[in-house]
Amino acid sequence: MHIVKMDNVKTPTIDLGGERIFELLNASKAGGGVQNHSMILLELDAGQASPSEAHFHKQSEETYVVLSGLAIMRIEDQEFRLEAGDVAVAGIGEKHQIIAQGDQPLKCLAIMAKPFDVEDVYT
Repeated sequence: MHIVKMDNVKTPTIDLGGERIFELLNASKAGGGVQNHSMILLELDAGQASPSEAHFHKQSEETYVVLSGLAIMRIEDQEFRLEAGDVAVAGIGEKHQIIAQGDQPLKCLAIMAKPFDVEDVYT
């Protein structure tokens, strides 16, 4: 079992300026050693995109759960407007990108099944 207390998640694992990624669950021992999925908290400043260009995964599907803020989710050639409580899924092989809209930061969970693997990111 692995418990993540949000009070302890203060420093981003990756900080790219307007994009901050907090790893909550991953395959490492520190990340809970999960084997079938991974999860990050993604924060984007208004107008920022994650990543800077659309991407896809050959091994994983990615689910986004919007916690706060507004977003445009691009999946293949479609765009969807998302707000708090909305969920979007990019299936295996579907090119996707999320962009923060409005004047507030976007916060969302990104859950990947199979767990995230940097070698499984294609543009």
